[in-house]
Amino acid sequence: MKVNNFKAVTAITLIFVLIFSLTACSSNSGSSANTANSSNSTAASASTTNGGANSGDSIELSFSHTLGTASLHHELGLYLGQLMEERTNGAVTVKVYPSGQIAATEREAFEAVQMGTIDITFGGTTSLSNWVDKLLLFEVPFLINNYEHSYAVYDSDFGKEVQTWVEDYGMISLGLVECGFYELFNKKHEAAVPADFKGLNMRTSESVAMMNFMLSLGANPITMAANETFTSLQNGVIDGMSFPILYCYTNKYYPEAKYFTEVNMLTGSTFLCTSPYTFDNLPEEYHQIFKDAAADACVWARGKLQELINVAMEDMEAEGLVVHKCTPEEKEIWRESIYSVVYPKIKEASGLGDELDTYVERIRAVAPQ
Repeated sequence: MKVNNFKAVTAITLIFVLIFSLTACSSNSGSSANTANSSNSTAASASTTNGGANSGDSIELSFSHTLGTASLHHELGLYLGQLMEERTNGAVTVKVYPSGQIAATEREAFEAVQMGTIDITFGGTTSLSNWVDKLLLFEVPFLINNYEHSYAVYDSDFGKEVQTWVEDYGMISLGLVECGFYELFNKKHEAAVPADFKGLNMRTSESVAMMNFMLSLGANPITMAANETFTSLQNGVIDGMSFPILYCYTNKYYPEAKYFTEVNMLTGSTFLCTSPYTFDNLPEEYHQIFKDAAADACVWARGKLQELINVAMEDMEAEGLVVHKCTPEEKEIWRESIYSVVYPKIKEASGLGDELDTYVERIRAVAPQ
């Protein structure tokens, strides 16, 4: 968080002079304590200086994400910034940093939010599950049926409970957003059922769910960073991969892997998070405005996602993408083949035991009829 105010800068300067003077007279232990307390407020330390925004301060919040400017991530950041600026009469703005400019990976961005060096970030449950084991729930394949089911989960009491899971790990959730189901792309042939992927070399992350998903297809999982995917497709190291539609579109994977299988295998549930340091140092009059603007931006993103997917599909099909949309019967084959193999692995990795079964049932219970 940046605060642009001459008086604030002057006040900060005087504070540092005072701290320096006191340090010269104090014990080493007292000096260390002052340093530690100061570093805990990196993102928003100046926001309340000289009366905070009530005294005419201009507050700029940083919003970091790892995707390009054509992504839903970027559009959400811009829209949140628009809402904040409008609702605070310009007192609070949001600057969006795309493409990993200040945090190269989602994990690094979440860590920066925990430390308070980034104000807001937007990242998936796969990254957050490095800390929050319960979020492995969202890696259960075919648990969420479609977009309407995703939104029903987010709007339910259980969805609100899920958002509190990150609080013990130094983050505040501002909302959940669906960024598109993980689907399958390959460069060999049209594919409708799991058996069609047998023997293919499929790129995967180190996710327990994704690794076992590929194995259950009879495919050969090849673990690699996402940014190695395009070159690996060109060089024949991999035959395909699984990503959300927009990710494949914006990264131009589809000319190399032109066979697309739409099966809605895994939700792209994504958290909008802020730092507790940012929130606590934001003037109190803006707390509810911030939360409401974030909630409204997350709902707005639902329509924006469909708009972006429609454009992406139209463009990709015009360039030769071969689309297979699985029928209900084919989807049932996928569920029967995959779920029984992958779910026990996720249950083991999460360490949740029967608790995971309860969460699964709560998600299924809110599925639209």
